[in-house]
Amino acid sequence: MAQKILYCFRNRTNQVEEQIRNKLEEKDIECSITPTYCMKLCIFCENLNVVIVNQDIIMEKNQDQLISKILEKLV
Repeated sequence: MAQKILYCFRNRTNQVEEQIRNKLEEKDIECSITPTYCMKLCIFCENLNVVIVNQDIIMEKNQDQLISKILEKLV
């Protein structure tokens, strides 16, 4: 199964996508990162990074913690 990260194109995660890609490259993890449709989680968009990693939702305010949790799910 291919590993996937999805996030709403309006989400704050858009600002850290490049950092996530760099971390995945460092760890030799193959994963697609796709900005997608609105997830209707608008109450979170401005305050949290919200991503779906292999069908699990991760919500984090801190970008470093977000990347950490993404790596946990992908390893």
